[in-house]
Order: sequence, then C-alpha cells, then structure tokens
Amino acid sequence: MVRRTLAACVLSCATLALALADADAPADTPDFERDIAPMVERCCLSCHRVGGAGAYRLTTAAEVKRVALTALQALESAAMPPWAPSDGVMRVPLLPTTAERAQFRAWVDAGAPVKDPAFALKNSSLPDASLIARSWRVAEGWTIGAEERRAMRSFQQPVGGSGDLFIGGWRVQCDSPGLLSTMLFTAGDAALAQTLDERDASIGFKFTGDLATTPSSALAGVGAEGSFKLPAGFAMRLRATEAFVVECHADGRGKNESAASSVHALRPIMTESAALRLVEPLIVSAQGAARSRNSDAHIEFESPPLPKALDLACITLRPGPDAVRVELLALQPNIDTPLTLIRVERYDIHIDHPYVVDPVLRLPIGTRLVLKVDALNAQLAIRATPQAVLLVADVLDDARAAVAAVDASMLQCMPIITAELFRAVMKYEAQERTAQSVCAGFTWFEAIALANALSVRDGLAPAYTIEFAQHDGAQLVGAVVTQTNGNGWRLPTSIEWEQTYSQSNANSGDLWNWMFDAEGRSRVVRGGCWADAAGTQGVSARSAIEPATRNELFGARFVRNAGAAK
Repeated sequence: MVRRTLAACVLSCATLALALADADAPADTPDFERDIAPMVERCCLSCHRVGGAGAYRLTTAAEVKRVALTALQALESAAMPPWAPSDGVMRVPLLPTTAERAQFRAWVDAGAPVKDPAFALKNSSLPDASLIARSWRVAEGWTIGAEERRAMRSFQQPVGGSGDLFIGGWRVQCDSPGLLSTMLFTAGDAALAQTLDERDASIGFKFTGDLATTPSSALAGVGAEGSFKLPAGFAMRLRATEAFVVECHADGRGKNESAASSVHALRPIMTESAALRLVEPLIVSAQGAARSRNSDAHIEFESPPLPKALDLACITLRPGPDAVRVELLALQPNIDTPLTLIRVERYDIHIDHPYVVDPVLRLPIGTRLVLKVDALNAQLAIRATPQAVLLVADVLDDARAAVAAVDASMLQCMPIITAELFRAVMKYEAQERTAQSVCAGFTWFEAIALANALSVRDGLAPAYTIEFAQHDGAQLVGAVVTQTNGNGWRLPTSIEWEQTYSQSNANSGDLWNWMFDAEGRSRVVRGGCWADAAGTQGVSARSAIEPATRNELFGARFVRNAGAAK
C-alpha cells in the first residue's frame, strides 16, 4: 500500500510538473492571456474561428500554441491579415502593431507557454442572434467548380415586408464557410436590381459605372469575417418596395461547393439621446472628379469640395483587381497636412469589404477627397476604374422645406448659352463640340461662375457666393456654392424650368440644362439633348449627374426674377 501510494505520488508529481511547464516561463516572457490573446482576438479571430474562412482555428490557447510558429511567419511576412490597412481612421486597426509582433516572437521563442490550454478567445466580430432584424437566402443553386478561381455572381432579393426596414449592418452565414470571400450590397427599385442581376461580369458591377440612378439606400458589404456593423446611432434604409442586390465573390477550393448563404439584416445600435441618422453613399471616382491624373501606373482622382459638413461612418475601397497600393486622403480647409482616411500598402482584392470609422469623423464643409491608386503597370492603370465608397450622414437633420409654386410670368429667361458667349465672358473655350451645335457645354460649377459674371456685366447683384474654389488653370472645377438674395442671373429650379419652358417655343432638346436642384450629391439636368433618342428629349426629360462633369452635352439657360430691381 505504501509502495503504491508512493508510486502514485511520483506519477502525480511528474504529471503536475509537465502540466505546469508552460507556467514556469521566465518572468519577462509575454503572458498569453494578457499580451497575446488580445492581438489574436482583434486581428485573427474574425476568420480563424468555427465556420470562418481561416485555414486554422485560433479559438483557444491550445490552438494558437499548436500553430504558433506558422502564425509568427505569417505575421512577420505581412501575409496575414491579408487585407489590413496600414494607416487610417478605422475603428480597429486590423494590422498588429510593431510591439505586438515583437511580443508574439518573444512568446514563440520562449516555447509558446500557456497557463490554461482551454482558455477561450473572445470573438466580438459576430453579432448576437437577437440583433437580427430580417433574413434572406441568396446564391442558392450556384455551385463553384473545383478549379474555379475568383468567380463572381450577383443576385437580386426583394426586400419585402410591410414597411421601411432600418438596419445597422449585415451578417452573412455561408453554407460552405470560407468559400465566399466578399459580399457587397446595394439597393434600389426592382428594375435596377433586375438589371444588375443580369449584368454579371468577371469583376462585378461597378457602383458608379453601372447604377443608372442614385441608389436610395446605402452601399455596404461584408468580407470573409462575415459581419459589418455601422456605428451606434447610424442606419441604412431599405424600402419594402425595393430590392437589394448581393454581389458574391468566391474562390474555388479544389472541390465542387454550393455558394448558398443566409444574409441577415442587423438592427441598428440605438443611442439614448438621438434619433437614427441615415447614411448614404459618397463616391470618389473618375465620374464627377474635379481633377484626374494618370501618370505611368499611378491614378489619382480629386473630388469637388463638400458643399456641407458630413459625418463619415464607413469606408469601402474598390480599386480593382490590378491595384497594388491604395490611399484615400481628406484635404480639409485651412489645414496644410492631408488626413489619411485609409492607406493600404499591399492591396488584396478581398479588401472590398467596409471599414467602420470610430470615432465617427466629421468632414467640414469644403473638404476635398483624393483617391490614389498604384496599379501593376501603366497599361492596367489606363483601363482601371477605381473608386472609394464612403457612408456619410448629414451633420444636421435633413429637413427639406417645401418648394413654393413659381409664377412663370415673373421670371426673365435667357436663351441657351452659346460657345461664343461663353468664350467672351469666361475668357477660355467651353468643352469642345463634336456635333453641329452652337451650344456651350460646361460643368455645373462653371454655370455658377458664368451666371455671376453675366450678372456683373449687366449691372446686377450676383446670385451666388463661391467658396473653397478649385481651379484647373482658368477652369472652375469645384466649389462650395451658396445662393444669395442678389437679383442677378441664376440657374432655374426644376419647377421653374417646367413652368418657364412648357409654354415656350425654345427647343429644349438641344442640350441638357443644369438646374440648381440637388439629388444626393448630383445636380439635376433637364430637357434632354441631341445625342439622346428623340422620344427622350423635351421639357419633361430629367436626369442627374455629378456637378463636375464637363461635357458638350451639358449647358444652361439662366433666369432672374423680372420684378427685382437692378
């Protein structure tokens, strides 16, 4: 009995010694639970979890210890995380810091000691099921082949329900975890959704290039981690009559797999003191850029100044598959140093998912946004269509006053501006024409400057104040415009256009005419033009386009209040 007890004691002591070996690390060795786990939770666990896209699970201390050397090599080579930005205003920088990498190496060099192998890491990236507002099934029937690489398809899904749905983000659960790398969303009417659904392409639809109308809801998406949440107090609106489109990017993994997934709309995170603020997309791209530059393999777009202050809640980059470096900057008034909103030194296409900004960043009036992209080579840069999508909300409540009816008899109307008149007043040429037309084509900003110049010529008080003006040579390419009480020439509103020209003999189809009305961040144009089909011209024709668009098809007729004294 004594001999058995002694033997048992010896065995127990040996077992205990082995179990505590990890705990006897030198005092200066990083502690797993205190020093290593927080970095793994923040940078790795969104993918390296049960059902996640990562190849290894990192959900317990034992699992991290088992692949510690492989993880160290991936971190020090910057192979992981594969889509992390190196700088910016995102909520949580996904890249480990230099100090965190050094701690991880010191921990691995010490033998990767852990006190409790069952210690569970916390995954805060997936929302609780109670936050799900509504769910849909998408991509059913789509099978990714064994040898397929970088496959893409888009699917439309009616919103349905009995009323507007206000959501704070998305969660995606894939039937085959890790197969789908990215999902992107946009919403609009059913016809738009059907168009996008039919327009599958190798790299997906481009939000600025393929959307015929401004989407009524915001653009967003999720990456491989499967979840995206707006900051507290912000939401997107999905109307019951609309449909949303899901663009799915998948990677073949050596076997045939179903891409079917469940898409969950999440409830907004409410705040105690304020009502929900709705976000809408602000797109930085070649379309509507005040300045564009393409030099060798470098592409650069600069937006016109923001006409009002906005709060930035989220950033999504879509520089295209051939980009190698991406940077989005904010040039703020009276501040010499550009603010880096997001910088990615080594781009990977998986980066298409959004990054939440925390704290929410206020972009003051007059801020210009600059998107810079370095492509693989000059030829790929020429055909690239990079863009950044920012989810923004107005700083103040978006209360729109009702527009009063206009008495057309009280308006004095000017004929359409000719290229000759534009040259005489602005001292440079309008957009070069390709058709037999005397009309001058110019930007909305040039229309504002021209209206003020004509007012001064005619002894009238200018109708506009121009601030934060951007010039490209003599051309005004961007500005913040405020309407004054001046009695001078100005752009008509849409209502004034209809009431003024509906009784007129003037041909309204010779040029699209700029209106003062805004539609999102575009400006309304009316009348159609000679380049459109005959049935789409006329007083009732209406569209909207970025105000920085300089094209021979867009010009203006000015009006002024006839009763106003000179």
